[in-house]
Order: sequence, then structure tokens, then C-alpha cells
Amino acid sequence: MERDIIFISHTTPQDNYFAAWLYAKLKDLGYHVWLDLEDISAGDSFNTVIRPIIQEKAKIFIATTTKTYATKAKDQNSGVSRELNCATTIDIKSLGNNFIIPIRVDDIEYDDFPYHYLGWNSINFYGNWQQGLIDLFKELDKIKIPKSEDMEDPITVWFNAIKSQNRVIPRKEKYYSNWFKLHLPENIYVHQPELYTEEDIYKIPYPLIIESYRIISFMKKESTDKFTQVKNCHRFAIESFFSNDELRVDNDFVLKEPRKKLIRLLNKSFQQHLSAKGLICWSRGERRKHKIFYFRNTPENRKPISLGRYSKSRSRRILTGRSTEIVEGERKIVNWHFALKAEADLEPIPHYKLFYAVVFTDKNFKRFDKELHHRFRRSIPSDWYNRKWLETLLAAMLFISPSKETEHISVSIDDASCMVIENEPFYGISEIGYYEPQHVE
Repeated sequence: MERDIIFISHTTPQDNYFAAWLYAKLKDLGYHVWLDLEDISAGDSFNTVIRPIIQEKAKIFIATTTKTYATKAKDQNSGVSRELNCATTIDIKSLGNNFIIPIRVDDIEYDDFPYHYLGWNSINFYGNWQQGLIDLFKELDKIKIPKSEDMEDPITVWFNAIKSQNRVIPRKEKYYSNWFKLHLPENIYVHQPELYTEEDIYKIPYPLIIESYRIISFMKKESTDKFTQVKNCHRFAIESFFSNDELRVDNDFVLKEPRKKLIRLLNKSFQQHLSAKGLICWSRGERRKHKIFYFRNTPENRKPISLGRYSKSRSRRILTGRSTEIVEGERKIVNWHFALKAEADLEPIPHYKLFYAVVFTDKNFKRFDKELHHRFRRSIPSDWYNRKWLETLLAAMLFISPSKETEHISVSIDDASCMVIENEPFYGISEIGYYEPQHVE
């Protein structure tokens, strides 16, 4: 009998989520994989089901090593211990490869690995599941593990692996997008100052962009005059800026790509609003053009925000929090901060697309470097399913609204004017719903 199965050994239920994720990924890559969540049924015993698979069918035995796994390996009555003891009896000479592949899933020290493979080379998944999967795939490819020609749908595999009762359920459900409707001002203005000075421009508190020493903004002349004397003011209907065709302002000035200028102005308007609400701007990239805004980790921001505004009376979300992680070999405080980035668009109707992320800082609120950020993103919010990400975004939108009950965000654009953004995103209603894992916080 040809050995072609990858056997995943893990602790139940503590490591079910990771094991199910790995199972689905390997299935997606075309491998024959065995996991007790999927293949063992009630009443099956170790000797009649698991032992024959390990001894006769498995080509590789993956030990998903965590602190819990190592603890259970010491208990001779545990399933983990029996699986490992069985795996160590396999004749690797007949296989042509090492049978046990240890993978490190959490922050367990390598010296604490089970004695069955203590000191062996292992594949590190901790902090970066994607890189761990790449390294594991390279190892499996080197061993030439057979693949299936008829691969299963990975989504079906995933739902089966986590033992969801049904992939879908017959109930009405609201599905949100990340688009928020924008009510544009009627007019946009191009001002020519009598004397252009950066000092005067810097004092203007409302959103604007500069093009050839002209001020493009939603401010009327009366508001602009308070900061810099306006020589000429030209008013345009906002629709004039929907096209990228050149727009003649006066005899001396032709505005190129007005649509792009409007998008820039709208993006800057949202950014200034976030700054006014106390969020911290982080400019990233080589030219520091990519800006995200994250919430300060303060007692006020750690208070749960009720989502009753969205008919989710039982849901409450926080925008910042604190964890402890291994940093440079020591367990240290890590603050996490929910972050936002907005991109304006005019089609099919004016709206903002809201993107979100998590930023991590040390106990002094100094941002960690890129490598640690990447690692923390793979660990701290690893159990944030769709619902938690969405509800945290909704909580963030309430935070930057005039109050937790209002249905819009008001962005100041002039002494007496605001631009309105609806704080509930576009959504659709489906007759079909789905379950998420019950342990989502």
C-alpha cells in the first residue's frame, strides 16, 4: 500500500483552529491529509482508526507543537502521547525520509519540545503562518509527497474541519461592505491669494490642496480671507471636478486633472477629521505618502463602545487594548491600536472606502519595527473573525461621529459648513446566513 497521507497530530480542542487552518491549506495544495476533526467518528478508538493510519498509510506525521501539546505528550494516557509513541516506531529507512516533522505554533521554547523529537530541526509557524506554510510546502515538495488530482473545494474543507453544523443557514442576514456614502458639498473653490505665504496657508484649519500657488478647497471666500487675503475667487459646481479634462480657471491658470484634485481634497478632509478626533497619523512607505491613523491607547479609548446604533444592542467593541508578547526573549507589554485609512471614490456614487489595520506599540507607546509588526499581526488579532473586524470598524466610525447615536460623521470644511458621511456602510440583505466560531470575543 502506497503511503500518501499527511497526518496532523494536535491537541483537542485547544489547537483545533490552527490544525483546521493547516488542514484546509494542505488540502487546497492538493495533498491527502488526515485530521481527527474531519475523519474520526464517535466511538472510533486509537487502535482501530488512528494507529493503522499512522503505521500503514501516513507518509508524514506533522506534530503541531504548542505548550499544551508538549504537556500532553508527557501524559502516557493522552491521545498526543499515544500518537507520538506510535510515530516513533515507523521505520524511516523504508520511507526514505524523516517521518515526524515538528512545527512550532506558539511561543514554546525549543528546549521544551517533547522528547520524541527534542533537538530536531523544526518549521516555525509562530508569528507568521504564511511563511511557515511556505517552508512546510518546500519540505513536502522535497520529500515528493503525492498529491491528489481531484482537489476538494478548500472552503468546504474549512467548514468541515471546524465542525460547523452547516456551511450556510436559512436566515436573513445583513452583509456590510466597507463603503460609506459621502454627501458632497455643492461647490468647490479656487482661491488666488494676494500674497502667497506658507505661514498663512499653514494656519488655515480646513482641508485644502495647493496647485500653482492657488488654494483649492470647499471654503468660501469669506472664510479664506480670515487667514490670507484673497485676490481672486472662482466657484465651480462640484460636478465640474468629476472629469479629468483640463479646467480653465482664469486667463492665467488651467487646472489639470481636476478629478484627481477632488479625490486628494476628499482624502485630506477625512485625514484632518481623524487628526481632530485625536488619532495619530503614521506616514509609511519610502516617500511617507501612505498614511494610516490609529487610536491612542488611553483609558477613554479602552472603554467598550455599544453598537446599538446598528441594532446590535448586545455587541460592544474597544478600539485599543494591551497584551503581553515575547520580545527579544522577554515577555513584554504590547499595546494594540485599531487603525483606519480612507480612500474617496466618485463612482458609482460618492463614497469613502474604509480600510483598517492594527498598529502595535511598546509600553512607552513607541511603534515596533516592521518585522515585529508583521509577527504581532499574525498572533494578537489571529482570532478576529469577520464579525469582530466589522464591529470594531463600526465602533471606530461611531467614535469619530458627533455622538454615539448620530447617523453621520460631520467633517468641517468651512466656518459654517460641514461635509456629511453616513456612518453605516452600504449593505445587502441575504436570505442565507452562516455561522462563525462561538469563541469570537
